[in-house]
Amino acid sequence: MRWGAIFDIPQKAELLRELENEASNPSFWTKTERATEVLKKKADITSQLEKIKKLTSSLSDAETLLELAKEENDSSLLQECEQTLIAAQEALRKFELMRMLTGLHDPKSAIIEVNPGAGGTEAQDWGDMLLRMYLRWAEKKGFSAEILNYQPGETAGLKNATVFIQGENAYGFLRSEKGFHSLVRISPFDSNQRRHTSFASVSVMPEIDEDITVDIRDEDLRIDTYRSSGAGGQHVNKTDSAVRLTH
Repeated sequence: MRWGAIFDIPQKAELLRELENEASNPSFWTKTERATEVLKKKADITSQLEKIKKLTSSLSDAETLLELAKEENDSSLLQECEQTLIAAQEALRKFELMRMLTGLHDPKSAIIEVNPGAGGTEAQDWGDMLLRMYLRWAEKKGFSAEILNYQPGETAGLKNATVFIQGENAYGFLRSEKGFHSLVRISPFDSNQRRHTSFASVSVMPEIDEDITVDIRDEDLRIDTYRSSGAGGQHVNKTDSAVRLTH
């Protein structure tokens, strides 16, 4: 994760202590934005440490069950050990996936926009299929999904749709969906049963905080001034009457 290696327990514990000390300061809530950020980081790290503790405990239980199964020659204990290891392996797989979500905006919620390409009803239907897949995926992940905009197609499907998917690492999971998606099938809208290729574009954006500060340096700016060249009053060709600012 962004605060260190995902299994670096001492580093995470130390960072958690620092955040707890900061949160216990009497002036903690004087800066609401910083306080909100600290509490979120504190909750994330606490959750990570609890998951690591649970995984470590599962491995220890599996080791104990294996020893007992050998001593007592008990196949039921061996099956229980196997089930415990399978659950631990699944938890480890999720940890490995989390380790890849280290981008700046990966932990944020996501905004998805679906736009069908050329192709009329066929492409619009494909766009609607994509939207339903994203909504079902969000439901399976336990994320909340809110349709912000939906313009239905004239016959079927959609012309445009925007959905807000809220959940931890939603953008990290979905950012690879950005781009064009195609579908080749026998069109149900073609009476001649011909094969059609449909396209739809998907845009994925992270939910950005409103407290973004933009730092524009003077050395990054170019200022050009211009003077009128046509006929006019006494100030023509003597004063700058237009300014262009380029960043």
